[in-house]
Amino acid sequence: MWGPVPLAGKQRPVTPAAEPFDSGVPAPHPRGVVGHHRASRPGQGSEFSSIRPFQWGDRLKNINWPRSLRSSELHVTSTHADQDTHVALILDAQSDLGSSEGIGTESSTLDRSVRAAAAIGEHFALQGDRVSLQIMSGAMPKRLMPGSGPAHFRRLLDVLGGAVPAPEREVDPANIRLGLRAGTLVVIVSSFVSEGVLVRAAALARSGLTVVAVDVLGETQLHNESIDVPDQLAWRVRMLEREREIRRVTQAGVSLVPWRGPGSLDMVLRMLTRRGSAGMV
Repeated sequence: MWGPVPLAGKQRPVTPAAEPFDSGVPAPHPRGVVGHHRASRPGQGSEFSSIRPFQWGDRLKNINWPRSLRSSELHVTSTHADQDTHVALILDAQSDLGSSEGIGTESSTLDRSVRAAAAIGEHFALQGDRVSLQIMSGAMPKRLMPGSGPAHFRRLLDVLGGAVPAPEREVDPANIRLGLRAGTLVVIVSSFVSEGVLVRAAALARSGLTVVAVDVLGETQLHNESIDVPDQLAWRVRMLEREREIRRVTQAGVSLVPWRGPGSLDMVLRMLTRRGSAGMV
């Protein structure tokens, strides 16, 4: 007779589930000539801008005949260019606080970070914007080059699914910008417990980039019976230091918002879009 035969377990890769997220506000600083955002400059597009006198180089198909006949002078209909934005996602995987018990139950800070990054990436990639990803981790730092569309979003999920928490080694300040061009919207998703990620956010903002920090710490606390009172006290001290460091990075130009699902970035993106429009000449 044969008894039970032990079999080795098999691992199956899974992708993170994106949390519900939507935003009715366009991302600031569109640069390309594809996408769904109205540009701040005239160009070939679908959204009406104005009716103006004909100029050399205008296309004949843009002539506005009713206005031209009334004024006895050729006029054309001008439009706003439809542009896209490069959204650079940076996921902080240096630490993982709290308990991870799966979807619909208690989640750790890395769980929330991965799901929030997936939701933000899905929103921008599927509306035509270019989305890149960098994972900050000492164990397995990864980068995904900019892209858009459903296929790129699936690649983004694969990279997010491989995030492993580990403290990051010392970062060279000269490599913080990572070749990001002016006009890039940088979205850093983190619990911001590590001072290093706050320093990086401030450095990116000082270099002229638009930086939005998404805080996923929420109500995470160290309420475990196995944790000693001195550790609880150390956590409270660290939270006080964190508040001071966050005030410093916001003074450096970083916009910090708590992650609350749909509409989390609406207010800050609306503010950044108005700021960008006011600064243009």
